[in-house]
Amino acid sequence: MTVSRKPVGQDCTVSQGSGTASADVGNVSVTCAAPAYTVAHTFQFNAFDGDTPMGPPALADDGNLYGTTFYGGERGGGILYQVDSAGQWSLVLSMPANVYGPTGPLVNVNGKLYGTTDQGSTTSVFSYAPGGKLDNLVSVTGRNAPGGVSIGPGSQLVITTSSGATNGYGGIYTIEPSAHTATLRHAFTLAEGSTPSGRLTLGADGKYYLLMFSGGSAECGTILQMDTNWVVTKFKDLAPGSAYGCHPVGTLLKTRDGVLYGMARSGGNFSVGTIFSLDMAGNLTKRYNFVSNYTLGYSPIGSLVEAQDGHLYGVTYLGGTSGQGQLFRFSRLDEYTALHSFLGGSDGAFPQGDLTVGADGHLYGATIAGGTMLTTGDESGVLFRY
Repeated sequence: MTVSRKPVGQDCTVSQGSGTASADVGNVSVTCAAPAYTVAHTFQFNAFDGDTPMGPPALADDGNLYGTTFYGGERGGGILYQVDSAGQWSLVLSMPANVYGPTGPLVNVNGKLYGTTDQGSTTSVFSYAPGGKLDNLVSVTGRNAPGGVSIGPGSQLVITTSSGATNGYGGIYTIEPSAHTATLRHAFTLAEGSTPSGRLTLGADGKYYLLMFSGGSAECGTILQMDTNWVVTKFKDLAPGSAYGCHPVGTLLKTRDGVLYGMARSGGNFSVGTIFSLDMAGNLTKRYNFVSNYTLGYSPIGSLVEAQDGHLYGVTYLGGTSGQGQLFRFSRLDEYTALHSFLGGSDGAFPQGDLTVGADGHLYGATIAGGTMLTTGDESGVLFRY
């Protein structure tokens, strides 16, 4: 016996639910409760583990989760790890000498996982086929592709960098994995926005949208729009003191009903961030103000994710009861619920990047601090599950 439809936001277990019945059964019970926050792995800075995960793991086609850390491993330049369907963590490989310091999240594209590294003045793109090898695809001038790899026009692989390109403010590149080449499609200008926050999002209108953390007319960030011919226009300027927020973060989330949701690091009524939605006419709607009651969390980081229960989930970098970040749920009725305050001990501190929905329906994410290194007592971050 299984539960085919769980109450929203809860996990259910069945007791006495198996076997063969020859008469009426009266001892089967179903218990449902809100999921618990647990630590799936505590990172250790050594040759067999990693340190400082910069983003969440990605769900691969084999049902396992794969992620990276910035440091650790045999060469100190990070690792690739796996979490199987039973929740067991294992080291897959240490990053090779020519592909070190993975920063952006891994992204699953047609069965392969793609990631990016920040190697000072260049950004490298690599791929990994689960069960196979890691392949260094190409490097481009300009550092840091915070959103990792996304899908652009013609199903091409795309990265956006924060520096380099023609104007020094970064650009949009397409990646050709088989040819190991990259093509600059657009160079950002300060007026249209600089420092991309995440990946491209395909809107309901068939155009692509990208959040820029800074730049624009008020140096508060912008929202860019790109058509299928790689023509980029500034769709919306954000401004200091605006109700919608300032310095947008992460990637715009397109929900099942086609609405785009995003977050801003600052601005709003209390100057500590907002959640907003965007329609294709360029209208921003403020959905929530992160509040000056800091115990609820403020200064969001990463992107919102839509879970199987239909709610949106995200994290803040600051706030919570210990000031070290907050995991939260956000409903379609614009209701905000604080779920877990990171305490800075074994449960982690300062969550980094997006959340991922695993094959089990649970949320997975990472912190860059917290946890306890067994040998020195230092903190290397944790992988968490909710």
